[in-house]
Amino acid sequence: MNGKVLPDTPIAVDCWQLRKCHHVRLFFLSHMHADHTSGLSSTWSHRPIYCSPLTAKLLQLKLK
Repeated sequence: MNGKVLPDTPIAVDCWQLRKCHHVRLFFLSHMHADHTSGLSSTWSHRPIYCSPLTAKLLQLKLK
């Protein structure tokens, strides 16, 4: 998995494991490769996910 939490910030990029991201408030998805969405499923309801318009469309298809 390529997920990272930016040190000393409430920002995570491609990190969907909430145990590692308990203080995170802003979640970003860089793009729709499997290694960047590992752990992200249709049950995600914790916070909004910020991403590009194209990634958002692909994400909607993945989570159907």
